[in-house]
Amino acid sequence: MQARISDAHALTTDFPATFAALSTGQIDAGHAWAIVRSGIGLTDEVRSRYERLALDAAATESTTRTAQAARAIAAALRPEAFADRASAAADERDVRLYDLDVGMVRLIADLPAPLGQAIYDLLTSQARAVLATDQTPDSPIDPADGGAGPDLAGDSAGLDPAEYPHADTLRLETGPRAAAEPRTGATDARTLAQVRADLFCELLLTGIPSSCGDDDLFAHITAQIQVTVPALTLAGDPSGGPALLTGHGPIDPDIARRLAGLAPGWDRVFTDPYSGEVLAVDRYRPSAQIKRYLAARDERCRAPACTRPVHRCDCDHTVAAADGGPTEVENLAHFCRRHHTDKHQTAWRVRQLGRGVIEWIGPTGRRYADRPPAVVRFVPLIDDSPPPF
Repeated sequence: MQARISDAHALTTDFPATFAALSTGQIDAGHAWAIVRSGIGLTDEVRSRYERLALDAAATESTTRTAQAARAIAAALRPEAFADRASAAADERDVRLYDLDVGMVRLIADLPAPLGQAIYDLLTSQARAVLATDQTPDSPIDPADGGAGPDLAGDSAGLDPAEYPHADTLRLETGPRAAAEPRTGATDARTLAQVRADLFCELLLTGIPSSCGDDDLFAHITAQIQVTVPALTLAGDPSGGPALLTGHGPIDPDIARRLAGLAPGWDRVFTDPYSGEVLAVDRYRPSAQIKRYLAARDERCRAPACTRPVHRCDCDHTVAAADGGPTEVENLAHFCRRHHTDKHQTAWRVRQLGRGVIEWIGPTGRRYADRPPAVVRFVPLIDDSPPPF
C-alpha cells in the first residue's frame, strides 16, 4: 500500500503529462506506473523529455514493452545514474526460501538480468531436448515458454487444408490447465515446467542432469541471450548509451562489457541516428553461408597469377571492418598469406569492381583485374561468335 501511495504522489507531482494522459484515457494505469517507476531518480532537467519519449512509446506498446522502453530511455538520458543504480542493485543479489503447503517450498533468486535469463534459457532448452522425442499431437504448449497458439480442437472449420493438411486431428492447448496436465501418450509424462524444475534441482545438487538418461543430450546446448551494446559504451565511455538485454531492458554496462569479451562473435548493428531504425546488421566473421559462397566463387587466391587453393587462404575484408567495411560477399575475397600481407603492408591497393572482379593497383598506378575462375573458364551453351562471312 505504501508503495502505491508513493507512486501516486510521484505521478501527480512529478509526471503531469503522464497523469493527464491517464486522466483522459490515452494510456491505462499499467502504462502510467511503468513510466513513473522507470523515471524515479531523474532530474528535473531531463524528466520532461523522458516523459515525452515514454508517452510516445506507451501510445503503441503494451504495458510490458512500455516498461522495457521506459527503462532504456531513462538509462540513455542519465547513463551515470543508471550505472550507479545497477551496481547497487547487483549488490542486493540474493537467494531466498519460503515455505509452501503440502511439502513444497519456493526458492527465489534475485540475480543480474543477463545471468537470470541465461539460466532460464538453458533450463528451457535442456527441458525441450528431454521431451523432444516424446512429442505427440496432444502435447500442450507451455505458456511460460512463450507458447501462445490457437486452439484448434475439434473440426477444421475455417482452416485452409493446404496449410493445415491434418487440421482435423491437430489439437493445441494453451493456458494453466494445459501446462498442468500430464503429457498423454508419451513416455515421459512430465510437463515442460516440471522437467525444467527437475533439471534445476539436479544441476544444482549434483551437477549432472541424471533424470535425462543420455549424457550426450546436452553436449551442444548452451544458454542464449541477446545484448545490444553501443560501441562507445563497449569502449568504456559512460555517455555512449545503455547496454540493452533483449526482453528486459538496460543492464549494468560493466556486465555487458564482460559478456562481450566472452562472446564468440559480435553482430554489428547500423542504426539511423535520427530515428533509431535498424538499417543493417553484420559481423566481422562471415557466416557459414557466406564462406561456402566465397569458396565456390574464388577457388584460389584472388591475386593475379597466384594458384594457392582457397582452403589455404585468408578470407579478407577489401575495405577493413574497422573502417566500416561490411561483412558481405561484395567486400570479401580470399588471399594467401603472402598476398594478404602485401595488401595491408605494401603500396599495393585492392578494390572490388562488382560481380566478383578484384582489381589490384600497383605502386605505379598500373591496374590488374582478377576475374573469378568460373567466369574465366565459362563456355556459353550458344555459340555467339560472329559468322565467317
